[in-house]
Amino acid sequence: MEDYRLRFNRGETLTLGGLTLDARGLQAGKKRIQWDALQAVDVRAGQLMITAREPAGTRIRIAADRMPNRAGAGQRVRLLGQVP
Repeated sequence: MEDYRLRFNRGETLTLGGLTLDARGLQAGKKRIQWDALQAVDVRAGQLMITAREPAGTRIRIAADRMPNRAGAGQRVRLLGQVP
């Protein structure tokens, strides 16, 4: 996980399955959530679920089979987005 944080802090764009993380936020397909709008990151029902405060109701869902180590991916997103 430390490797991801170091690469991210150097300005690299990271890809975790169908999820892309960069300095501005994260994106899956056409859905994008800015870091400052990030509300929650959960792993449940076989999906990584990412929710934004604004715009209200914006959610990114990534199926478990598209994520390498979905629990670890959730931890990485929480760490990089500084979400508890």
